[in-house]
Amino acid sequence: MRLKKRSRSITKVLLVVVLNVSLYGCASAGKKTLTSEDRVKLYVDMGNSSLVDGDPTGALESFKQAEAIDDSVPELNHSLALTFYLKRDLKTALHYAQRAVQKKSNYTNANTTLGKIYLELGMLDQASEPLNQAAHDPLNREAYKAWTSLGILEERKGNLDSADAMYSQAIQSDGSNSCLAYFYRGNLRLQKKQTSEAIRDYTLASQKFCAKFGDAFLALGQAYQQSRQYDLARKTYLEVVQRYPDSPLANKAIEQLRFLP
Repeated sequence: MRLKKRSRSITKVLLVVVLNVSLYGCASAGKKTLTSEDRVKLYVDMGNSSLVDGDPTGALESFKQAEAIDDSVPELNHSLALTFYLKRDLKTALHYAQRAVQKKSNYTNANTTLGKIYLELGMLDQASEPLNQAAHDPLNREAYKAWTSLGILEERKGNLDSADAMYSQAIQSDGSNSCLAYFYRGNLRLQKKQTSEAIRDYTLASQKFCAKFGDAFLALGQAYQQSRQYDLARKTYLEVVQRYPDSPLANKAIEQLRFLP
C-alpha cells in the first residue's frame, strides 16, 4: 500500500514538472509547448491521482485549473462529479455528471455516476436511463456497479423480485467485486426468511476484496442469530468489535451480544 501511494506521489510530481516545463520552458531551446488539450489532460490526471489518494480537496484544485483552460471536456466534468460526490455536495456533483453525459452520451462511467447520484437524490425515474446504458454496454468492465444500482432502484420502487435479479446480474458480471450486490441480495433473502441463502451472500460480501465491508460482517452475525446459530453469531459479532473498535458498528455488535443466550 505504501509503495502504491509513493508511486502515485511520484506520478503527481512528474506531472507538475511536465506542466512547468511546458509553461515556463525556454522556447529558444526548441521545446514544444503543450497544447490546451494536453494541459487539461495533465491537470485531470493530477486530480485523479489525488482522488485515489483520498484527497478530494487537492483533486479539486487540479480540476479547477483544468476547468479554467477548457470546461467542456467530458472526462474533466466526470472527475469533478466524483469529487463533489465525495464531498457530499450532491447537487453540484449532479451538475457535472449531467454535463459529462451531455458532452458524451455514451460515456459509460459518467452514466454510472449520474445514475448513482440520481438514486441518492431520490430521483428514481431519472436514474433508470443512464444506469441501463452503463449496465448494457458490452465494453463496460465495471458493469456490476450499474447492475447493483439498478437493483437498489428496483428495491426502492418495491419490485423485490426484479431487484434480486439485478443483484444477481451484478454478481454474474463480476462476483469478486460485487460486495454491495451480495449484501443487498442477502438483505432481500433474509426478508424472505431464506436464512441459509442470506448467510451465504453475507459471507461472500465480507471475503477477499470485500473484507473491509463492515456492514456485511454485522449482517452476517444477525443472520446467524436469526437462525439460532448463536455460537457463530457470537464469533462474528466479536470479530466486528475487533475489526472496527470504537465505531458505531462495534457498538451495534456489542448490543447484539447482550441478547445472545
